This record gives sequence, structure tokens and C-alpha cells, in this order.
Amino acid sequence: MAWCETAFWRPELVWNEGPATFAIANFSAAHYQSDAYRHCNILFPPEIQASVPSRQAEYLAGRLLVRYLQQHCALTVMPLLAAADRCPRWPPGQVGSLSHCDGQIFAALQPASMSGQSVIGVDVECAFSQEQQQQLAAEVLSAAELQIGRAAGLTDTALLTLVFSAKESLYKALYPQCRRVMDFTAAEVVRVTEQHFILQLTQPWNERWRQGALFSGRYFWRQHQLYTLVLHERRGGSADEAFTCT
Repeated sequence: MAWCETAFWRPELVWNEGPATFAIANFSAAHYQSDAYRHCNILFPPEIQASVPSRQAEYLAGRLLVRYLQQHCALTVMPLLAAADRCPRWPPGQVGSLSHCDGQIFAALQPASMSGQSVIGVDVECAFSQEQQQQLAAEVLSAAELQIGRAAGLTDTALLTLVFSAKESLYKALYPQCRRVMDFTAAEVVRVTEQHFILQLTQPWNERWRQGALFSGRYFWRQHQLYTLVLHERRGGSADEAFTCT
């Protein structure tokens, strides 16, 4: 069967929030073919060539969405490479974030700030199963987060998925600059409403992001998948004050 890029992947949503542009695309691993990278003119790294076809498919879909965003934002179209620690190495003048889950790709892109300290992170997760809840709840959720989530009317499944995903988005936003592996206790969700959340660092991540720093985020569900995005750092004030500005 001849390669058909439109059967393999398709952008679904594109929108702007502040300086960043976000996009969601779906892809079908069943339509992936071994020569797809050549047809799409996408770099096929050796470590990806050595991976299973499903990983090759999601990697290709992610890079196609990044290229789509570069074109949409009128930024230079350049490949998204990976550093030795597998962290995405965004092209000069660009900063972004990328996530994938169960046939969906979620990406963000914006011009890099002059300071090089842009904060942007995204994540997509399928709603956690009962087994995942049993395995992860103690590691991911604090007692305070459990109380906050229940007070906001979230089910335990929705809360655990949200807290996990929000912290993943924060980690993706901060890791490229702090280069430190942090566990789930290094930040805490301190406010939640129907669409927004506030994260607070419980320990210093680097000289800039110290204990107590606040970060604003947003989330939404699409069927069984949760999408979270951390948009920026909140300077000064309390979590309640920061939340009223979201």
C-alpha cells in the first residue's frame, strides 16, 4: 500500500494563549510504514530506528506536528532534535513542549524570550485505571492535594490524573533550564477549579525557581484524555492572589 500521510496523522485543533500556539493532532500507528520518514522528509535518528514501530510512529507524528506549528507561527522550519538526556533540543529562537498518548499528540510552540527563561509545558494522559490509582496515588498525591481536589468536586480518578499530568507539564517546562530530575513531591497543586490550577514548588529547583514559586496552568478533558498546560510563572503574592489573575 502506498504511503498516505493524511491517513497517518491529522491536526485537529490549533489555538493561541499568550505568546504560545498550541495544537492537538491524532495519528494512526496502523497506517505507519517503514519508509514514512523519507516520504515526510523527517530526520530518522538511529535510536528511533532501533525502537518498536509504535514508538517510531509516535515520534514521527510529534515531529510532523512541530513542523506544522513552525509553519503556522511563521518560525524557521528546523528539526526538533534530542539531547543526550533525551530532552527535546528546540531550534534557536524557539521554545516548546510535546506530549503523546494513545494516538494523540499535544504540542506547544512560541518564540524564545530574550532572557531564554520561557516557561511552557504540556502533557496529555488517559484517565487512570483503578490499577494505576493503586500504584501511583501514594507517590503522586499529597494529603493536601486530596483535600483540595475533593473540595473542588473532582472524583479520585480525575484528581489523580490531573495532579499527575499537571506536574508532568511543570517538569517539562522547567527541566530544560534546571536539568534536574525532580520527583512528584517537588511541587504541589494548591488551587483547582473547573479549568485552571496553580502549582507551587515545595523545594528549590534551581537558583531562579525557589521553594514557594507559583505556576499557572489550565486543563481540559476530551473524551477519556486529559490535557494540561503550564503557561507561566506567577511572580509574588499568594496562591489565592495568583489564582484570581489566571
